[in-house]
Order: sequence, then structure tokens, then C-alpha cells
Amino acid sequence: MKLTVLYIQNNEFESILKDIKEYGYKIDIIGTDCCKMAMLEIMYQLKNCTDYFIGSQNCEIADGWNYFEIFNNINDNTSLEDFSFISVNTYNNYCQKHAYEGLYTLSSINLNKIDRIVENLNKISSILINMINQDNLIKNVIKNARARSAFICNSPYYTDLYSFYDELIFELNKIDQRQEQNYLIGILNEGKTLIADAIVANYFGKNISKVKGISIYFPKAVIDRSYSYSSFAKETNWPNFLNKFLN
Repeated sequence: MKLTVLYIQNNEFESILKDIKEYGYKIDIIGTDCCKMAMLEIMYQLKNCTDYFIGSQNCEIADGWNYFEIFNNINDNTSLEDFSFISVNTYNNYCQKHAYEGLYTLSSINLNKIDRIVENLNKISSILINMINQDNLIKNVIKNARARSAFICNSPYYTDLYSFYDELIFELNKIDQRQEQNYLIGILNEGKTLIADAIVANYFGKNISKVKGISIYFPKAVIDRSYSYSSFAKETNWPNFLNKFLN
């Protein structure tokens, strides 16, 4: 027996969805029943192709989603946002009984609000680059914040974005205050508000904490070469910050 494994890369996925949209078909919700898909990079690629995204920050349990309960809880009057919420809620109900390690996550996000999150992230990235240029010791503040942030599954190079903002504020408040630091804290708090506003539903297990629904690529040493090919890396300031921080 010959086994053939087929897969598509992120950019191919984006291209397919754009083609579908150009042919006049609209996809209202995209759900990813697989591990570690709830990343800002993925959401950024899909934001012009669908309204809602559902995905897990962590590794999913082998059972996957509880489709039986999802379709038992919807009808012709169910709104897109309600369907998005129901999908996450039924997964949570199932995992509370069957995910014994308590390490599951699932979130639904309104992708119409992703652009504002990315605009805010671009500001944060620019400020951090400027602060590193002025004082290389600020890297220690960033490292401490990343170390305290929620990392994802067995992949510590994926970090919960809200958690990182929260911990960076905490670390900045521990050092001598300067005008730029106070300005950055304000932008970070704005980012937290934007993330919370975009989340339709976010559930997580009892043994994972501080996850708010959106992860971001945040390696500790080397940026994987494939990352530069993503739309997010090409069009945002985050990779510039990573290069400056890791240099």
C-alpha cells in the first residue's frame, strides 16, 4: 500500500481562499481543528477572506472538536458570532470531561478587528526597536517579560500576545520611568484592549493559564527561515523587532 500525505503551506492556504473569494464565494467562518493554529500570523493571512476564525493556541486533544454537540446546538437563526461561540463552548464542555491533563485551548476571533491589533503591534515593535537602539539593556526587560509569558504547548517559541503585553508592562514598571516607557505602557494597554475586544470566546484547561486566544511567533534564538515568506512577516514590523532583539 502506498501512502500519500498531502498538505498546503500557509501562503498556499491564503492564495486558495483569495481565489474562492474572487470567484464570488464568501466563507463566513474558518475553523481549524488542529494544533497551534490560533496565531496572529494565520489570522492576518485570513482576515480578508472570512469574518470569524476558530483555532487552538495549544496542542489539541486527539478527539478533536465535538461536532455532534455543535450541530445539535444550532438552527437556521444562529448568527455567525453565535456559531463561533458555540463551537468553542462545546469543545470546552467536552474537554472538561475528557482532557485529563487540562492543557487544552480554543478561541474564536472576529477577524474584522485584526487590522487594529496589527497596527498597534507595529507601533509597539517600532518603540521597542528604538529603545534597544538607545539602551541595549532593555533586551533584558523584554527577555524577562517573554519568560514570564504563557508559552504554547511544546513550542516555547509561540507566545500568547496578551500575556506578553501584560508581562512587559509589569517589567517596565520595575525600572526607572522615562517618557518613552510611559508612552509604550499606554500603547501596550491599548493592545490588550484591542485583543480582548476581538475575542468572541476563549476557553482553556485548568492547567494552562494566562492565554487570551491569540499567539505570536517569538523565538528565543533564531528566526526560522520559512517565517520570512509569510504575509505577516513581509507586511508588519514584528520581524524587524525580532531581528533587532535577537541580534
